[in-house]
Amino acid sequence: MNHSHNRFLVEYMEFAKFQRTQHVKAIENCFKRYVDNRLLEGTYTTEEVAEIILEICQCICGDIESELINTSHMNVLLLKQLFTQAEHLGFALKGNISEMQNGDLLEEFREKGLGDISENSPEKCSTSDDDGRRRAGDDTHPEAEKTMNLELAHENLKKILYKKNEVIKGLRERLKIYEEKE
Repeated sequence: MNHSHNRFLVEYMEFAKFQRTQHVKAIENCFKRYVDNRLLEGTYTTEEVAEIILEICQCICGDIESELINTSHMNVLLLKQLFTQAEHLGFALKGNISEMQNGDLLEEFREKGLGDISENSPEKCSTSDDDGRRRAGDDTHPEAEKTMNLELAHENLKKILYKKNEVIKGLRERLKIYEEKE
């Protein structure tokens, strides 16, 4: 990835960290509200304690669900932006949901931490020279790059074929009209 993309990843991770901090504070505030509002007596029955715990659980579950939904929607908006930009440039991006759930990759990412995204990562990604040419990083896997290039070429060929087929359909319709006139 180029410097701009790496910078965006760092900014996104910082944003996500800020969001997590806000979510934790919301949970702490939920507990504080119940302590301040419900724990007014010195002694409680088992039923009262169970009721308080259930209310706290419902409050926290509601807050967490709301925040998870919000986070999911923000991620979808981000993906939509990226896909739209790629489509405008004539690229077809593909996501891999199973890779997102790969525990080994997630653990590796957790271990690297925020600072390792751009500079200390052992897998150097492709970057652009100043004149716009792509150059491969030190550890770029040629097979993966070749596969990606083939997939992009395949997508581009499909687009070209689709456009050519549309032209042929149009020509056939025009020919049909011309033949009917004769």
